[in-house]
Amino acid sequence: MAAARRESRNNAAQVAPRGGMAMINPFCFSVKITPYDEGYVVAADTRATTNFANFARDPASNKQRINTFLGLVNHDLNRILAAPGDCQRYAIKLDILSLSIHLPSDSHGAGILLTEVMRARVLDQQSGCLHPGPTGLNYSSHLRDHDFRVVLPQLLGTQASAQAWSSFGRLHGWLSRQQFGAAGVIAEPLAIAISIAQDRLYTALPQRHPILGRQYQPESASLTDRYFAQMGLQVQFFKPHGLPAPLAFYSAASLLQSTDFYLASLIAVMANFQRIYRPEIYCSRKGFSETPFEGSRASLANQDFEPPALAYDREEREQLAAEQARWIEAHLLQPHGPLLTQWSMAMDS
Repeated sequence: MAAARRESRNNAAQVAPRGGMAMINPFCFSVKITPYDEGYVVAADTRATTNFANFARDPASNKQRINTFLGLVNHDLNRILAAPGDCQRYAIKLDILSLSIHLPSDSHGAGILLTEVMRARVLDQQSGCLHPGPTGLNYSSHLRDHDFRVVLPQLLGTQASAQAWSSFGRLHGWLSRQQFGAAGVIAEPLAIAISIAQDRLYTALPQRHPILGRQYQPESASLTDRYFAQMGLQVQFFKPHGLPAPLAFYSAASLLQSTDFYLASLIAVMANFQRIYRPEIYCSRKGFSETPFEGSRASLANQDFEPPALAYDREEREQLAAEQARWIEAHLLQPHGPLLTQWSMAMDS
């Protein structure tokens, strides 16, 4: 079993809302760090649908599945970074950061798991140097499950006001800002990569980054774009070499100023997750046009794709996501909702 280590809690931090007056957070966070390797065991409160945990749910096969995944990541990492023929120089090192929230009535001190992300580093096996990579990559949030599985259907099923729509994801966004970045318990800004939306038109732009690849522009902003903006994240779309479609990159800091190791590890990890979970898009035999100003669309109805190296049960994942939304509602939102809503409104003011 992978040995987990725990970072100390941050204190009930003093923060400044938009109005400028300082206030005291009614909660704090603790952070547990777990290596993501063949010894990884899924924690009882981890979201079972999150990519890295899904591989390890079956104790009989988790070692083989995780090693297969890490092998795929290392292959892409060396393809991006290493000289031709030097295909084993670099190796990915991944940790899972598990953030639990602690509230005044938390008498047992265990807290409620709120967020899990990955932290990447790149080991140069020739020099022994360990190069820092991004924090985020695969972003797992119980509260986001609740927003999209419970709150969003309610908004869509009623004539919700503009104010109701503007507040969608607001609590999640403020809590995220207290977890990551300059004001957070984890100082590193988030960098996340996810699948693009199906059936949305993406137009190739003239710009091409040497590692991120061809840049694309969507026809309009998506609900996911606006949701992540509440967290202070901005979106850019790039199609790295070797992928048939762009990835959506959400980051708090400019990716264009990042190191090659940072970008290569972000792409290598998240491209392989997306090949497994959305093979119709990321294993497609027909790629997006890279001709500037030509548009392309992705579709989950596409059947012309290579089978992924690892498979998963998409229907089961949908069922588990609904269960996870009910879990965070029962453990966090029902008992602590009024307190968190009051705090979020104060941050808005």
